Amino acid sequence: MKLLCHNIHDPTADEQQQLNTTVTVNASTVEQVQVVTTPSSMRWSKSSKVDSGVRIDFDEDIWTFKSLDQVHAKFTLFFCFCLLTAFYIMPPPSISEDEVEDFLARVDGISKTLDGLNDGTISVEDLDRMERQKELLAARQEREAKEAEESSAKRKEELESRRDAAKVKVDEIMERKIKKDKARERFVDYEKTDKKSSFITTSTDYTGWDLWCPSDEEDDLIKTLPPSTDPAFKAMEKDMDDRHERMKQKIKTATKLREAGNKSYRAGQYMEAYKNYEAGLDADKRVIELQANAAMAALKVKMPVQAIEHCDQVFRLADFFLERPKHPLVFKAYLRRAEAHKMLKHYEYCVRDLEEAVKFDPADKEAKKLLEAAKKDLAEHMRMQGLVANTSALQTVGNTEAQDPSQLPAAPVDISSASLQALGRIEKLVKVIIPEEASSEAETAAGNKENVDTEVEPTEATKSSKADASTRATAIAGACGELKELLETEEDHRIYLRGCGGMDAMMKQLLANEGSTAMVLRALGSACRNDRNQVHLYQDKVVVVRVMKAMEHTELEVRQAAAALMHTCSSCEAARKVMATELRSRRQLLRAMIAALTVDDAALQANTVGMLSNCALEGALRIALREEAEKGEGGDVLSKVLGLLKSPLDFVQERAATLFGNLCADKQLLEGLAKEESAVAALVEALPGAADPLATKAPAGMAGMGLGGKASEKKAGAKKQGGRAEAKDSAHVAAVLAALANCMLNPAAQAKVASKGGVRRLINLLEHESLLVAGRAAAALARASKPAEGMRETLKRGGVGALVELLHRTGRISDIVKSDEEEAEMRSAVMDSAVRAVAGCTAASAEAATQVCAAAGGLAALVGVVGDASASEGAVGNAALSIADTVKHDAGLAALLESDVEPVPPLIQAAHKRTGAAQKNAAIALARMARHPALLDQIRKLNGIEIIYAYVKP
Repeated sequence: MKLLCHNIHDPTADEQQQLNTTVTVNASTVEQVQVVTTPSSMRWSKSSKVDSGVRIDFDEDIWTFKSLDQVHAKFTLFFCFCLLTAFYIMPPPSISEDEVEDFLARVDGISKTLDGLNDGTISVEDLDRMERQKELLAARQEREAKEAEESSAKRKEELESRRDAAKVKVDEIMERKIKKDKARERFVDYEKTDKKSSFITTSTDYTGWDLWCPSDEEDDLIKTLPPSTDPAFKAMEKDMDDRHERMKQKIKTATKLREAGNKSYRAGQYMEAYKNYEAGLDADKRVIELQANAAMAALKVKMPVQAIEHCDQVFRLADFFLERPKHPLVFKAYLRRAEAHKMLKHYEYCVRDLEEAVKFDPADKEAKKLLEAAKKDLAEHMRMQGLVANTSALQTVGNTEAQDPSQLPAAPVDISSASLQALGRIEKLVKVIIPEEASSEAETAAGNKENVDTEVEPTEATKSSKADASTRATAIAGACGELKELLETEEDHRIYLRGCGGMDAMMKQLLANEGSTAMVLRALGSACRNDRNQVHLYQDKVVVVRVMKAMEHTELEVRQAAAALMHTCSSCEAARKVMATELRSRRQLLRAMIAALTVDDAALQANTVGMLSNCALEGALRIALREEAEKGEGGDVLSKVLGLLKSPLDFVQERAATLFGNLCADKQLLEGLAKEESAVAALVEALPGAADPLATKAPAGMAGMGLGGKASEKKAGAKKQGGRAEAKDSAHVAAVLAALANCMLNPAAQAKVASKGGVRRLINLLEHESLLVAGRAAAALARASKPAEGMRETLKRGGVGALVELLHRTGRISDIVKSDEEEAEMRSAVMDSAVRAVAGCTAASAEAATQVCAAAGGLAALVGVVGDASASEGAVGNAALSIADTVKHDAGLAALLESDVEPVPPLIQAAHKRTGAAQKNAAIALARMARHPALLDQIRKLNGIEIIYAYVKP
C-alpha cells in the first residue's frame, strides 16, 4: 500500500471545528491514498485491486470523519473486511502462506503508521522520508536484480560464444583430419589397383600414405564438445585453443617460408630457396605449392632425385588430398619431373611425363616442343645402346675390321658391315686420343677449379714420361683428323662416339694439350653436330672456357676451329646460355671475339658473328655488348657489325643481320642503331633490288669450318630463282627483313627506311615465293608505312593490293593445321603480319580502304580471316578493324553490298567467341554496316543488335 499525504498541518481551534476528512473508496484493497488538505476539509482518495485478480467494486460512497480516531477505526474495520473477503468469501486458489504473511505484514505496517500519525510520533515529513527511502531501496533492488539478470545472461552468452568458437576450431581441425582420412582411403584403394596413376617413379617407392602425410595431432581429437555449463568444457576449450593455434602457426610458418624461398629463388640463390621450401614442408607437408617449388629449386641445384620426389607429392596431393587432378601445378610437375628424368637419363620416363603434360594442356607449344626433343633423345639413347651392343658382340668374336658380319651374333640394331667396321675404327681412334695418365691427372686438378684463366700445361713428370712428344702429337693429330671424317659421314658415328667415351677423351685431350689443338677442336666440331654431344660438351665449364680461350691463340687455324665449334654449339639453348654467361663475366674473351669480326678471313668472320648472333638471344650477352660499346673497349662493336652487313658474301651478311636484329631486343642498343643513318641504309641495301646478282656461296672447303652444319643443311633445299625478288637466298633475305623490322621498333628508323627506298623493296618482297620472306616483308612494311612518307609510298606502289594477295596465298589456317602444325604455325604468322599491315593502312588513309575494295577479293580476304577458326586473336581483331574502317565510307559499304561476300555471320561469330580487341572490333564493324537496311535486318535476325549496343553507344 502506498500512502501519500500532502499539505497536512495542525489546524487551529477554529479550523478544527470546520475540519471534514473525506475518504473515497473505489476498490477492496488500498494501493494509493491521497490526502488533500484545504482550510475547511480533507479528502482522501483510495483505489485498489485484489492480488489474486478478484476485483470488488463498491459504489462511490463518501465516508466523513470528524477526527483521526474515527479514521483509524474506520480503516481498521475496512481492512478486516478486506481480509474476510479475501480468505472466506472469495479465497484465491493459488495464494501461498508467504503471500498471506506478506499481506498481514503490510496491513500491520499501515496500522502502525496510522497510529503514529494519530499520536503524533510520526509526522507527515517522516512519512514522506520513509516513503522516499522505500522507493530508493526498491529502485536499487530492482536495478541490482536487473544487473544480476543481465550479468547472468551475458555470462551465459559468453559461454555459448566460447563454445561456438571452440566448435569452429574443432570443426576446422576435424575437416583437415577427415580430408586426410579420405585421402588415405583413396590411396589405399589405389595401392590395390594396377597403379597406373600419374605418379609412377623409378627413384622412390612410397608404399604408404603416412610416409609423406604422417599422423598428426588431430587424429586423436574428440569429435564432440560437452555443454558450456559442463566443468570439463573449460579444460577442453584450452586444449582446442592450443591445438588450433599450433595448426595455424604451422600454416603461417609454411607460408612465410614459401615466400622466403620465392625471394631467394628470384635472387638466384637456389640452394637457399630449396632449404626454405624444405623447412616449410616440415611445418606442413600438405601445401602443394611448396612441393612444386621445392621440385623446381631441386632441379636448379642438380638434385633430380629430390625433384622427382617432390613432383610425386604434387600428384598425390592433387589426386588424393585436394581431389583436383586438373590442378594447374600438376602440369608444371609433369614438366619438372620430365626434366629430372632427363638428368638421370631416364628418357622413357621423360617421354611419358611429357606426353601426360601434352594431354593435360594440348595447346601448350613448349610442352610439345619438349616432347619432340625427348622422343629424339630416347630414340638416340636406344640407338646408342644398340650400337654399343653390336660393337661389343663383334669384339667378342674377333677383329671387327676383318670379321664377316654374317658369322657374328644377331645385332640388336640393323647396321651395315661397313658401319660396324667404322664403329670399331672409332673406338680404336678414341684410345689413341685419350691423354696419358699424368696429363689426365693434371687436367682433373684443373677441372676442380671454378674458373680457368690459363691453359693447362703438361707437368715435368708428363714431359719426362713421353718418349717422343712430337710423335705423340702427330699421332693425336692424325687420329683426330680421321675421326673427324668418320663423324661427318653418319649420325650413328656421332652417337657411338659419346657411348664409347670418345667425347670425354677429346675433352680431356683439349685440356691436356698433348697434340694439335686445332685438330681436336675440329673433331669436336664434327661430333657436336649431334645435339646430345653439344649438351655433353657444355656441361663442363672448364672445357667451355678452354674453347673460348682458343680465340686468343696466335695461330689462325686454332681460332678458326674454335669459332666453328662455338658456332655449331650455340644452336643449342643450354650451350648458348653457358657461353653468354661466360662471355659477360670474361670480358677479355669477349673482346677477342669482337676483334675476330675484322680479321680478313671469311670463315673466322662468319663463324664468330654466327656464334655471337645466336648468343645474343640471351640477355647476358646483349648487356655485355652494350657495355662494351659504351666503354669503347674492344673497338666499336656496332660499327664492326654494320661493316659485315656490306660483306660481298651473303652468308656473312645473313649472320650479321641476325646479330643486328637480336641486338635490337636491347632498348639502348636499339636506340643507338636506329639513330645511325648508315645502319638503316645498310639493311635496306642488303635487301634484293631490281637487279641483284645471285647469292654468293661460301668458298669451297668452308663447310668443314662450320659454315655448312645445320644451317647450311636447312638452306640446301631453299629455292633460288632469278627475278626481282628471288635473286638472293631466302634465309639471307629473311634474316635481313627480321633485322629491319626489329630496328623499326624505333620511330626514327621508320622514317629512314622510307627515305632510303625501303618501302619499294619491301612491296617487291611481298611477291617472294617463300611465304616466310613475304611474311617478314609484310611485318616490316606495317612499320615502314606508319610515317606519312611511308604511307604515301605504300599507296603509290600498290602495297595494299600486294598485301591482299599475300592473304590469299596464306589460305585458311584451319585447313592446314590438322595435317601440318609447323606449316600452319608459319602461315599463321604470315597472316598476322599481312593483316596488321592492311589494318594500319586502312586506319590511316581512306585511299587504302579504296584499294582494299579495288583489289581482287580484297574484302573477301579480310572476311575470310575473321571466319577462320584457327586464326589468331590478333589477326581476327585487325581484319575486323580493317573491315570497319573500310565500310565507314559510303564507297566501301557500297562495294561490300555489290560483292558476293557475307560478312555478317563471321563477324557475329567472332563477336560471340572471340575476346578483347577482336570482339570489340567485330562489334564496331557490325555497327558501321548497320547503316544499310538490308545488313541491319540480317544483323537483327542473327541477334547482333545486343552485341553492337555492348560496345557501341547509340
